[in-house]
Formats: sequence, C-alpha cells, structure tokens
Amino acid sequence: MKKFCAVCLIAIFGGAGAQAEETPCEKHACPAAPAPCPPPPPPITWVEKTITMYRPELKSHDVKDTVDQLYLRPAPCTEKYLVPELVPIPQTKKVCIPKLVPHQVVREVCYTRTVAETVIDCNGCARTLLKTVPDVKKVVQTIFDVEMIEQEVPITTYGMKVEEKERAVATLIGEIRPMDIIRRSYSLELVPYQVKVKVPVCVETPPTCAKETLPPPRELGTPAPEREK
Repeated sequence: MKKFCAVCLIAIFGGAGAQAEETPCEKHACPAAPAPCPPPPPPITWVEKTITMYRPELKSHDVKDTVDQLYLRPAPCTEKYLVPELVPIPQTKKVCIPKLVPHQVVREVCYTRTVAETVIDCNGCARTLLKTVPDVKKVVQTIFDVEMIEQEVPITTYGMKVEEKERAVATLIGEIRPMDIIRRSYSLELVPYQVKVKVPVCVETPPTCAKETLPPPRELGTPAPEREK
C-alpha cells in the first residue's frame, strides 16, 4: 500500500514538471517596448527689444458750437385788480340813557343839643351846669332817582365795497435766439512712447538621444533575445 501511494505522488509531480517545461513563456511576461527618450528643455535666452506702448493723456481743445440763448425784453401791460374799501353808512339807533331826576324828602334827624341849667349848691351859691339833651328835628333833603329814557342816537357803520382798478405792470417776454460760442472740450488721447524690455527667446536644439529599435516579433514558446547594453 505504501509503495502504491509513493508511485502516485511521483506520477503527479512528474506531470506537473513536464507541463512547466512545455510552456516557459506563461511564467515570465514578455518584455515591454522601451520608452522614447524625453526631449531636454530648450535653453532660454533673454533678448532686449524696443516696444511701443500707449498712455492716455487728457488734452483740451476749443470747439465752436451754437446754443440757444434766452433774451428778455420788457413789454408794457396793464392788469385789473380789486381793492376793498370801507364805506360809511349813517344810521339811527334807539338807546336807553340813564337820567337823574331830583325830588325832596323830609326826614327826622336825631341830634344832641347843649342846655345851660342853673342850680344852687350846698353853700347856697348858684352855679350853671351844661347838659347834653337829645332832640329830634325835621330836615328837608334832595335825592336823585335814576330813570331810563329811550332816545334815538345817530351812529355810523361801515360796509365793505370792492372796487375794480387798473395798474401798469412790467412784463418780461422771452425770446430765444441762436448764439455762436467757443467752448473748451476735453478728451483722452493715446500717446505712444518707446520702452526697452527683455523678452525670453527659446533656442531649438536637435535631440541627442539615439532612437532604439524595437525587437522583431517572436513566436510563443521561443526564448526572448538578450537586450544590448
């Protein structure tokens, strides 16, 4: 049994080695074509050149033009206007006027009077004494009563009257006439000027890298040729 297993393993490994020897190109990839040599950067040379540039400048110049001018001239004219005036209007009006009317009245007035009286004292001597005695007397007085008397009085009132009048006014009449003028105008102009600058210039040189030739095609199963060093 052990001998039979060993024979089977030898047969399997021997077949695998035969298949590997028959297809050698499948394990190793075919060599790729060589990449072309990149061109070297061209050298840059700075060359001085004179170029023309332009700058804006503000310039003034006189221009003849015709404009419309307004001329004013006076013209005589009259206008009507209204003038309010106060006009007196005479009238009469009844008014009540107070009046003082006198009349006499008799009244009793109380007053005091001095009376001389002779008396005999304890010594038997006569003496005169003055006594104040009240008394009443009648007095006639004049008093005034107020009475209202109706009377017509002339008065003056004023009314408003509007009167139309005329007056002279100064009126200006405008007239447009053409007038030639010279006006100052400004404009921007481009003025050329020279400037020296350095300009980069590329100098073309032939490529120094030699071209490689591709190997000829080969059939499958043949060994790849060696590359030249």
